[in-house]
Amino acid sequence: MITKKVLPFLLLFTATQGSIAQRLQLIVFMSETCPICKSVTSELRRIDETYPDSLLSITAYFPARTAPKKEAIRQFAQKYKLGFDLLPDSNFTNAKHFNAKVTPEAILIDVSANSIVYRGMIDDSFASVGKRRTVVKNQYLRNAIESWRKGETPQISETQPVGCIIQYP
Repeated sequence: MITKKVLPFLLLFTATQGSIAQRLQLIVFMSETCPICKSVTSELRRIDETYPDSLLSITAYFPARTAPKKEAIRQFAQKYKLGFDLLPDSNFTNAKHFNAKVTPEAILIDVSANSIVYRGMIDDSFASVGKRRTVVKNQYLRNAIESWRKGETPQISETQPVGCIIQYP
């Protein structure tokens, strides 16, 4: 299992966003201009609709030198019908904390155990940047959620995410 000091982030999240009563917290690093981010929005929406808030809370962060304004993020959420929190990360605070490298990158946290359950791709819809698969064979994030629900460790707890590189200052 991946180890990372998650608790300080979750305490910050609690103070700024609300309760951490959910047992799983999904952090997704996104970019409104990344084609891969746009393509995974439907799967993220399905995950959000499948799992109740009491089990899973989702927050998408948009790290960038000039982070998108709230209006651009609101338009992104509206266009792709996303009902979870989408927030700017203009100081790269969250991206740096989790050492995120690309968008999209998913980090699934077991809040009660203060540990990362899964990190990486949402699914294998892209073999590499610009190379989309015609058939998705692996739903990595969904499989990790389901394994956790069964009290099991996911068979795959980390994948190398494919996407647009986060340009740190």
